[in-house]
Amino acid sequence: MPSHVKMYDGSEDPEDHLKILQAAAKIERWATPTWWHMFNSTLTGNTRLWFDDLPAESINNYDDLKKAFEEEGTEGPMIIEAEIRGHCIHRMYVDGKLASEILYEHCFNQLCPEIKNQLVPATTPLIGFSGEIIWLIGQIKLLVRVGDEEHSASAWMNFVVVRSPSLYNGITGRPGVRKLHAVPSTAHGMLKLPMEGGVITLKSSRLNLLECAMVSGPERSLSATKQIAEEIVKVAINPEYLEQTVMIGSTLPDEGHNKCNLLQRNLDILALKPADMTGVPRHIAEHRLNIREGCPPVSWRMCVDFKDLNKACSKDGYPLPEIDWKVESLCGFPFKCFLDAYKGYHQIKMAEEDEEKIAFITNQGIFCYTKMPFGLRNTGATYQHLVDKAFDKQIGRNLKVYVDDIVIKSRTKDEIVRDIEETFKTLRKINMSLNLKKCTFGVEEGMFLGDTVNTKGLKVFSNKVDSVLSLSSSKCLKDVQKLKRKITSQSRFLAESAEKSLPFFKTLKKCTKKSDFHWTLEAEEAFKQMKQQIAKLLMLTATMEKEELIVYLVAAKETVSAVLMMKREARQMPIYFVSRVLRGPEVNYTSMEKLVLALVHASKRLKRYFQAHPIIVITDQPIQQVLSRLEVAEKKVSGDEELERGSKNKNKMVTFTREENEKQHPSPCVVKGTYTKEKEETQSDE
Repeated sequence: MPSHVKMYDGSEDPEDHLKILQAAAKIERWATPTWWHMFNSTLTGNTRLWFDDLPAESINNYDDLKKAFEEEGTEGPMIIEAEIRGHCIHRMYVDGKLASEILYEHCFNQLCPEIKNQLVPATTPLIGFSGEIIWLIGQIKLLVRVGDEEHSASAWMNFVVVRSPSLYNGITGRPGVRKLHAVPSTAHGMLKLPMEGGVITLKSSRLNLLECAMVSGPERSLSATKQIAEEIVKVAINPEYLEQTVMIGSTLPDEGHNKCNLLQRNLDILALKPADMTGVPRHIAEHRLNIREGCPPVSWRMCVDFKDLNKACSKDGYPLPEIDWKVESLCGFPFKCFLDAYKGYHQIKMAEEDEEKIAFITNQGIFCYTKMPFGLRNTGATYQHLVDKAFDKQIGRNLKVYVDDIVIKSRTKDEIVRDIEETFKTLRKINMSLNLKKCTFGVEEGMFLGDTVNTKGLKVFSNKVDSVLSLSSSKCLKDVQKLKRKITSQSRFLAESAEKSLPFFKTLKKCTKKSDFHWTLEAEEAFKQMKQQIAKLLMLTATMEKEELIVYLVAAKETVSAVLMMKREARQMPIYFVSRVLRGPEVNYTSMEKLVLALVHASKRLKRYFQAHPIIVITDQPIQQVLSRLEVAEKKVSGDEELERGSKNKNKMVTFTREENEKQHPSPCVVKGTYTKEKEETQSDE
């Protein structure tokens, strides 16, 4: 049994206990009978008696168990009401085992501005039951009163404010219970606490979910549960197609109404069926194959395979944008619209002279594509050229686009409506249709190019995490290759991913036939550890212009790694993780030489950051001397222009000024990058 799975006696939240078990089951890959056995072994007291008394065949699946467990298998958590500065806070969870008081963000936002202005930034994270890290928004000291007007007790409590979905508005932990001199009894669902003239008894609330989650104040009230549930609202905007809905972020009612009206006025660009997609006019964009001379057609077949045709086509040199930069540039914008073009490539017509070259034979005759199909060479470049040209006036200002994925970004509610109208005008101009079901309007967080982006930073898309956690041990070469692709897509979020995945990637070496494959015990252990790391990946932060960045280097026996970080509010936050496996003679390098190699690799992979920001390299090794030795640098760097930033003279190679501040940093040394002597002289002259 994993160490973070605790025994359950019915006194805590049953939903939390089930979530912890589910996470453990994914990591350990428990079969269903094992899962039932593990669940039973975590129960104690009355909950164990309840489980043993269940009628035969009364539980058929997980949903049946969850419903029965939450309704009958537990006395339920201790829920009370509390008053904070005139606000009545419903659904306050009393947990005598928690070491601090918690106030959730959705509740904190409903307090009056005078209270919210007292928030003090906090730097210490909270560690959840399953090991996940929750960064605090801040801390605040509040006077809490429980009871009614005639019989009550009060105490000052230090709350930490966190952003995390919860059915509760806050949690009163062990310090708060001690300050109130309270004695909770979960078995009886009551809380006793002394007051002047006697003892009062509070009964645990058992109201319906929506009523319990209300946060009421002197002038207004708002359902926190409803706020969470309606973060994205599905609305049918066309009365003729009620099953076709669009997703709209729930903000103010009048704003949502305005967005619906805006979408209803632009139904012509929201495709509801394939017939609505007439395509981009030929004079705006069309796809040409650019087949090289001397490449005649060889054969025709029903299986539409463009492999040979693509070999005969010249490569289009039009570049695709950098995905990481596109995603990161959306951070900091509170209002976003995620748009998806209907049927993607099929909106661009093929050049008429090329239509017959992609013909295929069927039992009903010969057919050909009149619009650009998937699988052809250069289709991505053709589409990117179209959107870059069409949205030229918006890209970078209020819009990001990568092939058929479009994101509108705005800072205010008024701007988002104007930006949507401007984007719709452009789409109408080029006759491009949107996929109504895949569009989301006016939300803070959404998925773009495989990552989840919000105002704070980037997260791995939850489906990517689940796809790795659901994998079983590899049984063949194809399974390892599939695992490799999934891990590579998340490498930016994984610290030292090369070292941790090396054992199961070694199974691919000298494996020329399927019969040569062997999944080792070392690979299995590394696979389990990788799952545990992926289950609790950190959020990455976006950089600000000219912000000073920090690089940490790691050199292992067969791998080198680096992490790019920034320091904000006395806390260092990760931006990007990079690592690679050492090849050939690189394995025999000394530790210092490996650190130099790690720095060079990071500068190549993260070239955009190194060119746009001042970089501080923190290490306890004398990298300065290694870099100053030209022959060593040539052996390791092989292309010193990556660190020189354009310097053509090898004698002006990168120099690093080593600075040590023993008072602030007694152990590591801080190596500040001054990229060329020319730049250093310019700075000294200034």
